[in-house]
Amino acid sequence: MKVLIISSDLRISTPAGAAYIAGAARNAGHSIEVWDSYLAGDLSDELRKKLAEFSPDIVGISITAV
Repeated sequence: MKVLIISSDLRISTPAGAAYIAGAARNAGHSIEVWDSYLAGDLSDELRKKLAEFSPDIVGISITAV
């Protein structure tokens, strides 16, 4: 299964939650990509492109409360 993990922090931080999720999914044999929204210039456009090029079966979103 192709899994896209989105790290949705809009501040500088280590995306530890996304990394844990990605590691567990990879260990279970899934194909993983992590997309960090903090690094996006145009959030909507870049996310659309990532979804189109990777074409994930499922998307997980990592959210950190401030």
